[in-house]
Amino acid sequence: MENARPGARCRIFICDNQRLYSFFAFLTRRSSNSMAIGFSLLGNVYINEPKVRRMAAQNYGSIRYSRFEGNYAEVIAHEIAHFNVVKQLGFRRAIGMPFWKSAGYAEYQANPATTRQDSTYAFTDRIDLLLNNTFWGSNHSVAQRLFEWHVLVEFLAEVKGFDLEDLVDEDVTEWSTRKEMLGWYQE
Repeated sequence: MENARPGARCRIFICDNQRLYSFFAFLTRRSSNSMAIGFSLLGNVYINEPKVRRMAAQNYGSIRYSRFEGNYAEVIAHEIAHFNVVKQLGFRRAIGMPFWKSAGYAEYQANPATTRQDSTYAFTDRIDLLLNNTFWGSNHSVAQRLFEWHVLVEFLAEVKGFDLEDLVDEDVTEWSTRKEMLGWYQE
């Protein structure tokens, strides 16, 4: 992943059952229904292995370069990206980020080095997938929202040239970013 902290240590715990993962979720005051929990204070990442497998099996595994593929490296990189944001911005600013920016940035940071090496990768294909109601179905799933946030942040970073400091600006809103991205896409 890009922007990894040199020499930063991280312990990874892969929980092979929901009950064990729920225990760590309870201790860290996080959702037991999530795919992973990053606890930056200790540098620990807890992975909900059954949830990772379920998401990949629900056709979300076809969303390349996302945590929904079932690739543990991407799930871990996502959580470490959150750690990096805390390190760069400080705890208060990091937790003050709107969820769409925080989750979208972590998803984006887990993948740019890989996507840049893939000659078949096209950002516009990601927008096509985002707008494909047949793929997502009638209900807007958590996976779809996370994917959208990833695409929005990728637009800001790759098309607009934003860095993390630009992203945290309060004038950068989800609605305005979506509108600008769709206008860019339609051109």
